[in-house]
Amino acid sequence: MDSNLNNLKDYEFNFSEVIEYAKKHKVSIVGIQLPEGLRRMQNVLAERVKCELGCEVIISTEPCVGACDIADEEFLNLGADILLHFGHSKIPCLSKTSLPVFYIECRSNMDVENVVNDSLNKFVNGEKVGILTTVQHVHKVNEISNILSKGKLTPIVSKGDCRIAYPAQVLGCNFSTAREEIKNGADSFLFVGSGYFHPLGVAISTKRKVIVADPYSNEVKEIDGVNNEIVNKIMRQRFGAIAKAKDAKSFAILVGTKKGQSRLGCALELKRMIEKHSFQVFLYSVGRIEPEYLRYYNEDAIVSTLCPRVAIDDFSRFNKPILTPIELQILLEEKDWNEFAFDEII
Repeated sequence: MDSNLNNLKDYEFNFSEVIEYAKKHKVSIVGIQLPEGLRRMQNVLAERVKCELGCEVIISTEPCVGACDIADEEFLNLGADILLHFGHSKIPCLSKTSLPVFYIECRSNMDVENVVNDSLNKFVNGEKVGILTTVQHVHKVNEISNILSKGKLTPIVSKGDCRIAYPAQVLGCNFSTAREEIKNGADSFLFVGSGYFHPLGVAISTKRKVIVADPYSNEVKEIDGVNNEIVNKIMRQRFGAIAKAKDAKSFAILVGTKKGQSRLGCALELKRMIEKHSFQVFLYSVGRIEPEYLRYYNEDAIVSTLCPRVAIDDFSRFNKPILTPIELQILLEEKDWNEFAFDEII
């Protein structure tokens, strides 16, 4: 890491690669996009790019939830030559962008050894453990695997579908890596990272035990996909949303305009399903879901085909029930309650 970027000491990336990429494109205007967790670094990054390249730098103020949320159109309209996207890996099957995009993954320098060692007593000898993490820790997968092996466990590392860039990586909207690891023999999972959304989605999707080893807090916690306080709380929230929509006679289906969240095919399929049940339904295009955007919707319930986290994380902000596609299927009795899972973009 470049020692001059003191504010970036927690992350590992070669800033010279960023400059080299920009110079190849002979830039005069550079766009920068970051997730909320990296906002404190935006001025340092912008100043470095400006000094190295002698160009104008524009920082996007829009929230960014992942590489599915790429701001290429925004910066194309502003006349930018390239976009520097920080904090996420490229989604391999979303290769076409409106202008050149360089992905700076910002891998974490946090030590994982101690917290992974602390997690070993959550497993039994010989247990086959699928390793899962985010892009910030994918470079630690071999180290994690070796620790599990020394702890008399069998590490399982697999790669998911075309939205996944690295083995062991999971996204908040895609748990295909976990399913691949189950195919390869995993009995349970070790998730190395912070937060609950990723491991919670894995637990609910696979009905398997997930041990969370958080290198930032040095805490180890267990999420049981069948019987766990956190899982049960989320399930109650989601079943509450479904119950609230029980008397709905009209539905609004939201179709994402962002490349990585656009599921028109899914939306049309859901529209036909609703019409089959003789309810009124309209399609709406939207880039981001905010309560004020939905103020004038007359429909009784809303179905989102955008980022699955909106319905889960932000449900309390909306005065109408927001359902995911699978929750709509449960509501219309096209699926059973026991088939509930987090929505995924695959």
